[in-house]
Amino acid sequence: MTTNESRAANLELARRWSQKIDITLDVSVGVLTTLKYVAKISPVAFLSNAASIALSIVDVVQKMRSNKHGFKELANDSCEIVCDIINAYKDISQSGDVPIDLLNHLGQLVNVLRSINEFARKGASRNFLAALLRFNADARRVQDYQRKLYQALQIFGLQSDIIVRNTIAQLAANQVAMTNQLNTRVLALPPCMFLSPPILPPDILWWPPQEGTSRLVNIRTLSHLENMDNCVVISTPIMDRQDIIEFINHVRCTKLRLKDCDRREQCLFNTRLFAIIHDTPLRLFPDVMGLLRIVASRFFVSMRIQSEKLSDGARTAAKLLHRRCANHGLLAL
Repeated sequence: MTTNESRAANLELARRWSQKIDITLDVSVGVLTTLKYVAKISPVAFLSNAASIALSIVDVVQKMRSNKHGFKELANDSCEIVCDIINAYKDISQSGDVPIDLLNHLGQLVNVLRSINEFARKGASRNFLAALLRFNADARRVQDYQRKLYQALQIFGLQSDIIVRNTIAQLAANQVAMTNQLNTRVLALPPCMFLSPPILPPDILWWPPQEGTSRLVNIRTLSHLENMDNCVVISTPIMDRQDIIEFINHVRCTKLRLKDCDRREQCLFNTRLFAIIHDTPLRLFPDVMGLLRIVASRFFVSMRIQSEKLSDGARTAAKLLHRRCANHGLLAL
């Protein structure tokens, strides 16, 4: 291949690569322009600013006449990270729902975007000769800013990680409300719910299964529970970790059913499961609270503690664990 042919091939490759970046930028700008309106009405600070600055960077880079390749990559990276963050925060309804550390990281990201915007403006204002002389220096600064954006992505994590962190924060905020709701519903339960198994109605589900009990729950059995739509009580002794594993597996595979007026079986999609955990050694309390985190979305849990069997030191420890249980939405009786 001659020198001219090699040069022509390189120019064609550069043209195709530039077109590819242009298309990517156009897509990012289109998405970001739409998400900018979401950011404006979001209670999360800095989101609207981040979107505006990212769009400004793209606008400046598209007007450049030289050294466009590196700047376009930088603009595209800026758009992508802002799009990810806005997508992660778009469903937040209150500013208090966002952890303060994430807000601080978002403020730092906005400062990085401002620096990139200023850098791009200076690059766009240079004439062709000055841009040619500054080519290597600009390339190094582009890489430096890309590294800073990558660090910002590491701080925030992937988009799913951001959502998970927000979800965990939201769940933690809801624990107090869930505990209060549980306390109210426990007060509404008849006294027989906390007595020995034979006193409970036979159609109520027990685990482990006992004689005279069934997984087929009759609607008449459920109706006696005041202020609760549908409720099934599970009583289980947890003496060791194997009991915990069996209990979790049972809850995951349980399909509660009832008979309607035509004697047809139907699944209880809105069933409230109320579990009474008893005879649990103190050493297993951390494992039981881990159990709660796994199955709390399925039902409410209470724990019965035999205080009279505890020493003074153990009773003090039990009181402390009671408070921890309450913080996790677990009612310790």
